[in-house]
Amino acid sequence: MTTETPLLEVENLTTKFRTDEGKLTAVDGIDFTVEEGETVCIVGESGSGKTVATESITGLVEQPPGYVEGTARYRGEDLLSMNSERLREIRGEEIAHIFQNPQEAMNHCYSVGWQIAEALKIHDNNISDSEARSKAVDLLDRAGIANASSRIDDYPHEFSGGQKQRAMIAMALVTSPTLLIADEPTTALDVTIQAQILRLIDDIQEEFGMSILFVTHDLGVVAEIADKVIVMYSGKVMERGDVFDIFETPAHPYTQALMKCIPGQGNSGGGIPGTLPDPHNQPDGCRFASRCEHAVEDCQVGEQPEDIAIGTEHSVSCIYYQNGYDSSVVRDPDLEQGDGRSDPDQTGVTGGD
Repeated sequence: MTTETPLLEVENLTTKFRTDEGKLTAVDGIDFTVEEGETVCIVGESGSGKTVATESITGLVEQPPGYVEGTARYRGEDLLSMNSERLREIRGEEIAHIFQNPQEAMNHCYSVGWQIAEALKIHDNNISDSEARSKAVDLLDRAGIANASSRIDDYPHEFSGGQKQRAMIAMALVTSPTLLIADEPTTALDVTIQAQILRLIDDIQEEFGMSILFVTHDLGVVAEIADKVIVMYSGKVMERGDVFDIFETPAHPYTQALMKCIPGQGNSGGGIPGTLPDPHNQPDGCRFASRCEHAVEDCQVGEQPEDIAIGTEHSVSCIYYQNGYDSSVVRDPDLEQGDGRSDPDQTGVTGGD
């Protein structure tokens, strides 16, 4: 799957906001890539910087009060330095978003079909009203809306939560994008509808050959769809690797804590004790140190530990993997599942393809 030049290559992405309380750092120098046809999941608690990172890449962060630095090369072009006209072309034609809350993302003064048809006409000046309407019906049908031809004139309030999300997916497919950014598209849905939406996204990816950058806080979702995983915490990347690396040998204590929040993994408290650091005043050392049971004095000084490679594509930002420290201290045998690569069903991890 890996190509010589990634579809999307993000380096040292940093996003800050000027607020009444001072400077707030939401994303702090992160790097990642998305290859052609690949699903990359960014996972972490609310407030980790996941959404801000993806919206920074495509210029959706208003500047000011936001300030975005770094590079985000899409097919070799830096999205962060190009002019607004070129960025709008790419953002509409080749990169599409599915936003976290379809209730807020849709305009309730217009019918669902009108909004999809309007998006079609914006990107194709030659399409007629009747052609746009016909294609809108087709897109709704492909997104799983039953009786799409009779539902096209319904308004957003007449759609259920799952139907609104399907309509947002239909809108995202207007230009057959190469990269789909899906921001927590299943968060507000019950588990049955969530599974249907995930299957739909998987089917659409196979049909269109898209790459997907998927934002979520749910490692259970990650296990279903991911090829690669980026674990974010307080604006930093704690761990990265392919889906097997993360689920078979979770290396960072934060990743392990997230794993224990998956039903059946034994975290009866339902969450991770403590709270994220104040983004106005980030602590020295590892951002997770104040909540980490293994933290020592060295974890709380200097900068966030450097990324240490512990596998071909697996790396972790933790001092216990540096020379002079014993990584076995932070390993959790109860979460490690051995080498199940030849039989993914052993782990319940299916990957993204």
